[in-house]
Amino acid sequence: QAALIEIGARYAPCMKHIEEVPPTLQMGCPTNTANPPTDLCTIEQLCAHGGFNGGDPNQWWRFISPVFLHAGLVHLLVNMFVQCTISAQVEREVGSIGFAVIYFTAGIFGNVLGGNFALVGLPSVGASGALFGTIAAVWVDLFAHWRFEHRPKTKLALLTVELALGIGLGFLPGTDNFAHLGGMCLGLLASVAVYPIITETKTRATVVLAFRATAIALGIVMYVVLLRNFYTGNPYRGKENFHWKKHRWRIMD
Repeated sequence: QAALIEIGARYAPCMKHIEEVPPTLQMGCPTNTANPPTDLCTIEQLCAHGGFNGGDPNQWWRFISPVFLHAGLVHLLVNMFVQCTISAQVEREVGSIGFAVIYFTAGIFGNVLGGNFALVGLPSVGASGALFGTIAAVWVDLFAHWRFEHRPKTKLALLTVELALGIGLGFLPGTDNFAHLGGMCLGLLASVAVYPIITETKTRATVVLAFRATAIALGIVMYVVLLRNFYTGNPYRGKENFHWKKHRWRIMD
């Protein structure tokens, strides 16, 4: 985990001040091999990249960098398989610019959602949020062109199984399912906004335009709300509330 933090993983204590995880807190360095660790580094040293220069942590770019990083060869190969199959087909249909919009807005938003709700002490890397965004584009294409699809119900069943497997794997230890779900949600909105959709009538063209405008507006709102919540919220508040409620329930029992 220390090595992932050092190379640029999404890690909340590197991105904002968290009272319970201050920059001076010590943990094992990336070079440490002992258990318990004997080679200790502060959070600021682990976050690297120039540190915090005496101020609060503000490495905001960690919302972006995890899209380009992976936690090992297997992780990289699995993501590359999806990239070279589903994602490649989406790029052929929407073009490189449209694909970049879907891929990066979904990938970054997955990290924004994960930053809000995933475990504070768990660094996160990978392009899975971006890849879920391209999978969302396939869903948009299916529903937008349902009557033009060959055996659309069969394709829907296959996509449902594929999505269920992807989300199910997200519950494995060390996996950030919030990044997957965030990528899927923003991928749907971005795909509605940029995916080429057949419009045979003026009415359908107007409806599609309205959907595109709504998707763009909703995507911007989601980004603004969750970024604001990340920088102003206390990630330990929910945990404290949980313990308080648990204690109250015990008293009531």
